Amino acid sequence: EIVQFVTEGGFASPPRDPYKDGYLFTGWDRNFTNVYSNMNVKAIFVDNSFTVTFKGRNGNIIDTKEVVSGSPALAPAPPEEAGYTFIGWDVGFSSVQSDLTVTALYNQKSYKVTFIGRTGNTISTQTVLFGNAAITPEIPKEDGYVFTRWDVGFSSVQSDLTVTALYVQNTYTVTFIDTYNVTTTTLKGVPQGTNLSGYSGIPGNPSLVFNGMTWGTFTGWVGRTNDANFNNVTGNITLYANYNKQLPVQFVFAVYHQVPAETSESEPEFDLFGYKVLPVSYQGIGY
Repeated sequence: EIVQFVTEGGFASPPRDPYKDGYLFTGWDRNFTNVYSNMNVKAIFVDNSFTVTFKGRNGNIIDTKEVVSGSPALAPAPPEEAGYTFIGWDVGFSSVQSDLTVTALYNQKSYKVTFIGRTGNTISTQTVLFGNAAITPEIPKEDGYVFTRWDVGFSSVQSDLTVTALYVQNTYTVTFIDTYNVTTTTLKGVPQGTNLSGYSGIPGNPSLVFNGMTWGTFTGWVGRTNDANFNNVTGNITLYANYNKQLPVQFVFAVYHQVPAETSESEPEFDLFGYKVLPVSYQGIGY
């Protein structure tokens, strides 16, 4: 407040323009150039602040600031956005001259997606933006295996990712038949490419015995078609016991009784270990 004494009919001298934070001085409310009485003169101010609104990537309001004309706005901390990197604000606000909207700018992150085959080989490598899907590569064919699926999803990539192709091995049924001993053994689930030597569950080496006599030696399991391979299973196969066959001859004698050598009995025909014996029969074991 400033008080001046003015001669009647004279004029008052205006003081220096007043200042009020956030407001702009525009003048005085009365004329004081021809004073004839005591008067009060008031300064006139208008609002001189502006609203600065800070918005996020999706248009959400982060913060609101009231700023005096010509002054800078104080920026809020930019919000973290999953999959995005803050790079700045879209407009300046170092000297605010009007109401202002300031929007945060972001770059979308990208990630590396690597597709791996059954043996660890790289099928494909892709750079994928956050939240986007990787492109399914051509699935390599694997001899003896069937592709089933990928081990992890890649429809919404949010980090570096390794995706591995999963396969199941082809399996087959192997049937072992021994036509001489009339036995059949079946193995299921034998993986493709298996060498049956030492494979669990195959029959043991059979023997060829008849009437207590061995008449053949087992030599192995063999197929009767081109694809029936004991050392490399590539399908459902049947293998047969193979023998190196021999033909034994069995003599059967009946011992009747011991008789003196000078006997005249005619039935026994020759001496066997001091006994007169009669050959009863003999038989050959055929194929």
